[in-house]
Amino acid sequence: MLGESVFGFLQPQRSDEVYRQLYAGCCAFQHRRFGIETLPLLSYEAVFLYALAVDAGCCDLPDEGVATCCRLRTRGGRLHAVDPRIAEFCVSFGVLLAAIKLEDDVRDDRSLVARFALWRLKSRIRKAKDYFASLDTDFHQRVTSAVQQHLALERESRHPSLAVYSEPTAAAFAYVFELFTQMLSPTKVDATAFHAIGHAVGRAIITFDCAVDYHRDRRLGRYNPLGDTAECQSALVECQRSLSDAMWRSTDLGEQSSLAARVTAGTFERVSRYQNLIAKDDATRRARRMHPRQGDCDIPCDGACCDGIGACDCGGCDAGDAPSTGFCLLDCCGGCGPDCSTSRRRNSAPSWNRVRDRSRLDLAGEVGVTVGPLKPAGIVSINGQDIPARCDMGWIDADTEVYVVRKESFGVIVREKKPESD
Repeated sequence: MLGESVFGFLQPQRSDEVYRQLYAGCCAFQHRRFGIETLPLLSYEAVFLYALAVDAGCCDLPDEGVATCCRLRTRGGRLHAVDPRIAEFCVSFGVLLAAIKLEDDVRDDRSLVARFALWRLKSRIRKAKDYFASLDTDFHQRVTSAVQQHLALERESRHPSLAVYSEPTAAAFAYVFELFTQMLSPTKVDATAFHAIGHAVGRAIITFDCAVDYHRDRRLGRYNPLGDTAECQSALVECQRSLSDAMWRSTDLGEQSSLAARVTAGTFERVSRYQNLIAKDDATRRARRMHPRQGDCDIPCDGACCDGIGACDCGGCDAGDAPSTGFCLLDCCGGCGPDCSTSRRRNSAPSWNRVRDRSRLDLAGEVGVTVGPLKPAGIVSINGQDIPARCDMGWIDADTEVYVVRKESFGVIVREKKPESD
């Protein structure tokens, strides 16, 4: 149900000191609540929930100068003191996500490492599940139902659309994000807004995961709803649309900060770089498994000749040793090269979001085209760059000319461009 990206998808910029202080506080709290062995399970998605609570004004921002790393301490004067009720929900959510991912690995790959981890962390996982059951007695049934719906879609003979395939996960995230509002002040938060943000985040994770794992899934004989590399590009666009939706909704939560919006805006930019990467050479692959198994496929034939049996007959085509492009979730490489090296050299392609002083980038009056519909949030393409956008009135259809009304911190406000009268 959840791929590798679920623990690194909503990764903040390394320069976001406030977020790192918040993460350190949550990490120390998880150490106290679930033990040191669970610290690798603290996902960015769990801390993103806490960031939403900060944005909504339900808990305090870290004080200036507090630590950006807990250094395995459980408490201390230089650590941000997180709200215990809110933090308990967030860290329990991280443990639950890890459990679902480990169960996936056991089911898909019969992973002994995952099986051992589930055994080792059994009591902690049970503790997290019991916590959520105390909030909603139907919690276990609803999450299990989402997993079963997802698996049922994978067993269908015909591939479902990406919208259908991502819906169980999106609905599960929406449910958890809405449940999170029980921890917050009812006068400060709108449960419907949190539900919508969770739905957008869940859909973004699944669409991204399908796109970046497409070639590996084909090679290892795993299920993937995407049929070819063109659909991978479409999936990344859908991922960006979901991120844009989550970002704009996050900015509406309150005036205290823009933590969640900064995270989603940074993720939007990384997805843009992945699009450029696979567009350069979609025939390159990660290194093949050292000892291929029955069902593995290493030929970039987009499934046209595999006939569902995992063996290719491409007329002598030999593309197995092509260099790897892959996908790197670490922002430190910031536009890494074809071998996904950790060079800090930035991608030469311009990016509106990486301008050091955004106030110098005057987009007001610029004309662009919508990439998919704006309902009201989405994407517009301006001068070859995809930018998060929101229309200031109504909805705008796909492939419609728009102009920028004004630029905001994380995107642009646009309006449909009416045809000029003769």
